[in-house]
Amino acid sequence: MPTLAFGTAIEMENFTWRDPTAMIQLIQYAHEKLGYTHFDTSDDYPGAQAIVRKALLGKNRDSYFIATKVPGLWNPIHAYNRTASFVNHALTELNVDYVDTLLLHQPWGNCEAIQEQWRALEHAYREHSLRAIGVSNFCRSALDCIMQTATVTPHLNQVNYHIAIDDSEDLKKYCDAYGIVLQAYGATLGSEMFLAHSCSNSSAVAMAEDARSRIMNIVEAVSVKYRCTPHQILLRWLIEKKIPAIMSSSNLQHLRDNMLVFNFNLTFEDIALLDSVQVWPTVQGCGLGRTTGWGSCV
Repeated sequence: MPTLAFGTAIEMENFTWRDPTAMIQLIQYAHEKLGYTHFDTSDDYPGAQAIVRKALLGKNRDSYFIATKVPGLWNPIHAYNRTASFVNHALTELNVDYVDTLLLHQPWGNCEAIQEQWRALEHAYREHSLRAIGVSNFCRSALDCIMQTATVTPHLNQVNYHIAIDDSEDLKKYCDAYGIVLQAYGATLGSEMFLAHSCSNSSAVAMAEDARSRIMNIVEAVSVKYRCTPHQILLRWLIEKKIPAIMSSSNLQHLRDNMLVFNFNLTFEDIALLDSVQVWPTVQGCGLGRTTGWGSCV
């Protein structure tokens, strides 16, 4: 799996793209001019997979890596059949014979439903229509639920992860112990700001903005030393931790900068400094500061 993924959940309103044509062109530019090969999308976003299909139309299938997600379900009744249908829909929408990685997008608190969904993914994996299967936004208890009945261990857990994350449940260590790749979204703290603005708690935005300011002061000081951008430092920190990342941006310069993070290494001292930044504040009911801010753990 390529270390950096191009995240397609950008320039959206109510999970629908403002300008699908522009998004297609952006994906093509990222692939053809900047060297992005890993594209992350989701069946949860209307038309998302079709946009990726159109952007990569005519490209050699071996030249790109597609990851997509299917919705988590709460009710175990028909969960297997509905998930199998989601998988078939993803293959049709993307117009591919196989998907490189397919994930359950979030847990919704019902262990039996999770197990039934996972059983459907295992079947598709054995049929070779999915080359890898995994989960997104899964905490330890939700992963424990899968492991009770799984015959295939999840290959990947895609979660909110950055230098200030509250990983008090040691999710990274848990995933490492089972050979599950932990993949990060939100490396530049954007997910935290989105959650803060989406939260009904009036203090969430102020707390998030204060935390981001304090953290970025440290990151900016480190970036001067390497003559790069703060975002590059945040991304390089993940790479130093051997954590692949999804980066979502419609800014061409940011997309170019992302691909330059392989040109330098952080010193042990700077890694330790970044490790020491204050943990992002948590706000009850908002999901802020946690690896699994979406969904509901079992």
